[in-house]
Amino acid sequence: MLTNPSPADLESFASERLVEEITDELCSSNGLPVMMRLAISNCPQLVRSQRQTLGRLVRDHAHRLNLGLFSLYQAQMGGQTLLDWQVPRFHATVLAIAGNFVLVESGQTPGRRAP
Repeated sequence: MLTNPSPADLESFASERLVEEITDELCSSNGLPVMMRLAISNCPQLVRSQRQTLGRLVRDHAHRLNLGLFSLYQAQMGGQTLLDWQVPRFHATVLAIAGNFVLVESGQTPGRRAP
């Protein structure tokens, strides 16, 4: 019997798939301030090394809407200030159906930059 994936399943999915999305957004030329790019020699590797932590963070910040045949998970993370830089806010919407996940939409949420 196939069921809607659980929050624990979302964590596993997020630790793999959403790390790719975060890497694309954060490690691009506009993702980090110049000083942080100089300090971080391999941004994609740094993000990958935090895969389990990021998966758990997504699970902890996700809101599940169970619609019987499928569920929608929506998560928003980020926005903290680090060394006078505001960590980008990321959002994702994931469809969970019949034991599978489909990333519907994800990206950086517009927000104010720290002064």
